[in-house]
Amino acid sequence: MIVLGLIGGIACGKSTVSQLFKELKAKVFSADQIVHNLLASPEILQQLTQTFGPEILESNSQGQGQISRKKLGSLVFVHEEKLKTLNQLLHPPVLQELEKFLVQCKQEENLLKTPLLVVLDIPLLMETDLHHRCDFLVFIDTPEPHRQKYAQLRGWLSDEIFRREQHQFSLQKKKEISHFILSNSESLESLRQKVFQLNQDIFQRYSEERKRLS
Repeated sequence: MIVLGLIGGIACGKSTVSQLFKELKAKVFSADQIVHNLLASPEILQQLTQTFGPEILESNSQGQGQISRKKLGSLVFVHEEKLKTLNQLLHPPVLQELEKFLVQCKQEENLLKTPLLVVLDIPLLMETDLHHRCDFLVFIDTPEPHRQKYAQLRGWLSDEIFRREQHQFSLQKKKEISHFILSNSESLESLRQKVFQLNQDIFQRYSEERKRLS
């Protein structure tokens, strides 16, 4: 099983790259999707509301209160302790789901009897030391104007990327420890072609590493 970790700046396009790998039959673990599901659970909703107050809620189409990720993010990314508390609540269940996912992937690989590429799309991959679980790391190199554009599509303020990245490793550090650099500065089709080539490069390098160690 080849475990590939995606790293880069906030709004660099990790989700898009994940989907492109998925088109190539890779298995993708999306921490963002897991968190989305967690925030919809009554237990987590109650815990977060008790911890951060009702101001993090918004009404859904049925008029019921649900967690607003935008409001929650605006609150915790300006208070170090609140961010730490949020991570303490959400990280354990996310890690549990990751372990189950990896076990399932290993079982599938055993049935296929061929190496399976597993992509980890986890925002705090390095900050939680999960990069040590990866065979390879890919740094998604996206120009600042592009990232700002993606952030605006999320409804973020212009300084949101800066505020959030204050709590992460620097882009330079992420780039330095990466095995591959993936440029995301052109069209989606261009990115698709680069991911296709990267996918081949990863399997080739994995094969070379196996031969070297055998």
